[in-house]
Amino acid sequence: MNKWAQKLCTICGPVGFVLFGIGLFPLAKFLPPPSPAATAEQISDIYSSNQLGIQLGAIVIMMSASLFIPFFSMITVIIKRIEGQDAPLAVTQIASAIMVVVFFFTGAMLFAVTAFRPERSAELTQLMNDFAWIMFISPGAPAFVQTAGIGLAILSDKQALPILPRWFGYLSLWIAILFVPAALAVIFKTGPFAWNGLLSFWVPAILVGGWSMMMAILMFQSINKRAVG
Repeated sequence: MNKWAQKLCTICGPVGFVLFGIGLFPLAKFLPPPSPAATAEQISDIYSSNQLGIQLGAIVIMMSASLFIPFFSMITVIIKRIEGQDAPLAVTQIASAIMVVVFFFTGAMLFAVTAFRPERSAELTQLMNDFAWIMFISPGAPAFVQTAGIGLAILSDKQALPILPRWFGYLSLWIAILFVPAALAVIFKTGPFAWNGLLSFWVPAILVGGWSMMMAILMFQSINKRAVG
């Protein structure tokens, strides 16, 4: 693969996460996320008062989700260099990544659908909003499998100079565990496990952003070392 294509795919990750943040805030003004305990009238007011912003934010988030595809594909390429011809962890990573992208893309699309007709009944708007946020927050299970697969692949590298550092493999395993509480957002309306809570939203959001930036930097270093070698 051409070096420029590898770098282009890698840079799509950080760019995608920046666009993701722009779509969520300031466009949609979904930081902090609306409370799951809010009344139907309160949720309806959010969509009525910022219809265009939510629609534009949804478009930007769907664009950012699409940029994750080349980024995750490049991760698969690097894992295949570690595993060789038979690469079960590389396949696990890309299959789980597809699920994560679909959840993010569909969640954003549901934001747009909910904002499309803010004049509908408040109860129906609340139902659509519930569907969108649970779709948006709940892919903790595939995110766990994806990140754990990356961590295990990095730790399986027995070369004298590993392609990615072993500390990043351990970090990936810890971050994978911290994705699990997000799956509980389908149960709780308040507290740390609600979709606007500390463990379901804020911790994964901050960690995945920082982890992705570090991953992109390490991938760039790996690409450059391979080119020199």
